[in-house]
Amino acid sequence: SEQQIGRVTRDLGIAAARQNHINRIAMLDHVPQTFVNDQMEKYRLREAIRENAWQEIIRWTEHPPRGSTSPLRWRYWRARAFQALELEAPAHAIFSELARERDYYGFLSADHLRLDYQMNHRPIVPNATELSTMSSRPGLIRARELVRLDMPFKARREWAHEVNDLNKRQLEVAAYVVESWGWHDRAIQALGRAKSYDDLRIRFPLLYDSLIAKYSKKRNLPAAEIYSIIRTESAFMTDARSPAGALGLMQLTPATGRETARRIGAALANNRQLLEPTKNVVIGTAYLKQMLERFSGSFSLAWAAYNAGPHRVQSWLPKSSCVPADIWIDTIPFTETRRYVRRAAFYATVYQWRLEEHIKPLAARLTDVAPRGTNLKC
Repeated sequence: SEQQIGRVTRDLGIAAARQNHINRIAMLDHVPQTFVNDQMEKYRLREAIRENAWQEIIRWTEHPPRGSTSPLRWRYWRARAFQALELEAPAHAIFSELARERDYYGFLSADHLRLDYQMNHRPIVPNATELSTMSSRPGLIRARELVRLDMPFKARREWAHEVNDLNKRQLEVAAYVVESWGWHDRAIQALGRAKSYDDLRIRFPLLYDSLIAKYSKKRNLPAAEIYSIIRTESAFMTDARSPAGALGLMQLTPATGRETARRIGAALANNRQLLEPTKNVVIGTAYLKQMLERFSGSFSLAWAAYNAGPHRVQSWLPKSSCVPADIWIDTIPFTETRRYVRRAAFYATVYQWRLEEHIKPLAARLTDVAPRGTNLKC
């Protein structure tokens, strides 16, 4: 039946993409449009970017994505395809729209047009009644007492129960309130839950500034890069523990922490010390610097290595010629790592704005990726 043919054609296209089949673009293109689902859209876009299949990208992105692919990502690659085919007018139109967005793809689009980035910062300003009502909620009162008693786990449980039924505006006010206590990770979490992204002061706090400034200078790392890793990894939750066992602000695994501590001559008596901000930043910045040196100063490769491990990143390097960073990042085999690198690049840019520094364009920060077996310079 037509239904069976459509499903099988789709399954074959996905299998071809997974196995890096020589005809995978044609097989993905052969899938009837009515059988293109979220998974198919993701494979089509990633494989077309990898193969510079610009005509296919233009055809496949003619309509908005049906699935969970970011519309900004979708439109950015449509513009890149037009640009690659020297169709400057439609490329310019899309880049101009995207450049208004505070987003990784918005910043890349602004770079193409040599425009300033739009941060679109809009602070949350609760009125007195909103503040009084939120601050007097019993659950928040209990959570604050538990924070003061240094009982973070119980405080977070109290918080989670209290905010469970709050609407968007109430979550924004709650974020404002707990940020004023210094409970920054819950403030960030509340705004994420509310899908309220415009208060950059609350979402991107400047914590541990003297510590980060010290090791920014000592490791010759931009402070914004260090902040971006902390914000990406733990959102400033000092006792953060990942399912893989990574610990603390910069989410170091005990093995990486011990090896890095030995290499730099830092004392690490036990794994729990990685939960101490000072110890974590000392060792975490050293490891980030190690990844940068291993990958010849490429932040996109270093961020990917920080997330997925240097051996994997080594295997993901191009085989023959240099690849533009935006293409390499969007074709990283691991979805988590693709998102991680994009997020870290975006956060580093926002943190430069928060630090009132000159903002380094992503086009300059994310350099082309050189093939394996070279000195990793293009």
